[in-house]
Parts: sequence; structure tokens; C-alpha cells
Amino acid sequence: MIKNLKTVDGKVQEPICATRNYLTGKKGTLFLLFRGVSIGIRNPDPTKDESFIEYGTWQITAGTGTYKG
Repeated sequence: MIKNLKTVDGKVQEPICATRNYLTGKKGTLFLLFRGVSIGIRNPDPTKDESFIEYGTWQITAGTGTYKG
């Protein structure tokens, strides 16, 4: 069971938190944290999957190479 779900204007909002090493290049990697809300949006075409709108805040949590510190 998912906790902390909230319904606003008939849409269920689910809080989310994710960590990812999202940006990697020749000079290093940036590690990012995302905190926000995910809202499922049903597609009017029944042959297609549900989409999600997500909004929130990104934070750089660490870096390697040139991005360290």
C-alpha cells in the first residue's frame, strides 16, 4: 500500500524521491536527487499507456572529476 497519497481535483498525487547519477561525461559525473510529486494522466486513447506529470526540485548531491566538491 502506497502511503501519503493525496487527491487534488480528482487526480491522485504521489510524493516521490529519487537519486540518480544523471549526467556523466568526459570530465566526471554529477549525482542528483529529485523530490517532488507524480500525477498519473490517463491517455484518452485506450491503446496507449498512462503518462505521468512530475514536478519538484533537483539537487546536486555529489560529483566526480571536475565536478567534485
